[in-house]
Amino acid sequence: MKRYMVRIFICVFVLISSCKSKTEQELLYVGTYTQGTSEGVYSIDLERDTLYSHLVLRVSNPSYVDFYDDHIACVEEDVPNGKIHLGRLMNEIESEEINSEGGAPCYISFSPSSRYVAWANYMGGKVVVCDIENMKRISFEHFGHGPVVGRQDASHMHSVVWSKDEQKIFTVDLGSDIIGMCSLNVPSKVEKVFEFPKGSGPRHMLFTKDYKYAFVVAELSNELYLLKWNRKEERFEQLVVCSTLRGDDVVSYAAAVKLSNNEKYVYVSNRGENNIIRFKFDRNEKTLNDPKWFDVHGDFPRDLALNKTNTVMAVANQKSHNVTLFDIDSEGCLSYQNRDINLDQPVFVKFYTHQ
Repeated sequence: MKRYMVRIFICVFVLISSCKSKTEQELLYVGTYTQGTSEGVYSIDLERDTLYSHLVLRVSNPSYVDFYDDHIACVEEDVPNGKIHLGRLMNEIESEEINSEGGAPCYISFSPSSRYVAWANYMGGKVVVCDIENMKRISFEHFGHGPVVGRQDASHMHSVVWSKDEQKIFTVDLGSDIIGMCSLNVPSKVEKVFEFPKGSGPRHMLFTKDYKYAFVVAELSNELYLLKWNRKEERFEQLVVCSTLRGDDVVSYAAAVKLSNNEKYVYVSNRGENNIIRFKFDRNEKTLNDPKWFDVHGDFPRDLALNKTNTVMAVANQKSHNVTLFDIDSEGCLSYQNRDINLDQPVFVKFYTHQ
């Protein structure tokens, strides 16, 4: 009788495990520029022996994508009139297309509760917040410029980051070297909360989980900033700034910045030097140290992503038309898997787990 009950338990356990594996699936999503052979957003199952790219959303130039539950949002980075696509994750995604209210939207982000979605228009200096329930929008516009001719002739919003309470958004303006703060109850006003040295060209920003610290990558100066958020005075304080480059003999542009789940390691991609730099983040000392560089085995790494367990990194190499994969060890160091995903002009990567 005992043996029989054990067999039943094993069968039930196997059945539950099997159901769980079928209902939870982590896929890698890749956004592309579509001037060549690519057609939009692709998904790849890295568990398969053969890495097959499945087209899930046919759209022009989806250079940034975000997910929440079974929802997907992506930009259509076209000039002069960009578009935003909002849809549901199914076998074939059907999306709703709306005007981005600007040119070349390049970043999009769901709010923490997914009630809102916000995006940044690179051309025109405008960010937009959309209430998904009623599709009402609030826009914020900044006018500025910097000293770098051809890159800072006007305001260029490059990313937008939500506050924890969803009442504010932080805007990163590459064109005028500032971080702005916008309150949802005060439409159109952009308040400057941090100013970078002229010509820095800040690109992307992310917070730690407690929103006490922020990391900002500066594209034009190739630097990583560690900032502390002063909640009382509502401004950022600079703690550390580090070069992202190994040398100075190659023209390079810093691009993506990502933080490990345990918040011990920060990664930045360098387009030109064609590597990923890993910093150790010491929260107690408020420092970035022990930099290590890793070849991306490609050309012009525009984006990078870590999987759910932080054991695998994917890097989108725009000019060599491949996504390269790396194993991540306990020290945050990378080792090349030597298996690539070949896609024309990949510019965005993100892992997402389906329930």
